[in-house]
Amino acid sequence: MPKKQRKRTKMDDSANTSSISDFLDKIVKDDESLRTLIREIYRRDEIMSQLVKPETIELMTNRIIELENEVDELQQYSRRTCLKLSGIKETPNEDTDKLILDLVNTHILPEGEERLNLNHIGRSH
Repeated sequence: MPKKQRKRTKMDDSANTSSISDFLDKIVKDDESLRTLIREIYRRDEIMSQLVKPETIELMTNRIIELENEVDELQQYSRRTCLKLSGIKETPNEDTDKLILDLVNTHILPEGEERLNLNHIGRSH
């Protein structure tokens, strides 16, 4: 025996139409979101393609070399009064200023030369 089919009403049709309409609205919104995302991806891709041009890379590479040279010159200027002594044993809590002054004044500076004092040392370690 066949099942008794329920009669469709205007209310059923309205609910179905509303569901379909909501579904289509969601698709349209999703479609617009996708379009917005695609536009953003293209925009970013254009920016990246400008940054990755060989001419741009060459300019940036040259600028890096210039900056490295400037840093080296500045470091050379700051090292011009530096003296590095190595091979001297250091003990904990030792006064390295005194150790260096004694070493230089006793063994390096010739007799009659002005002796170094703490004012001549910026830092020792």
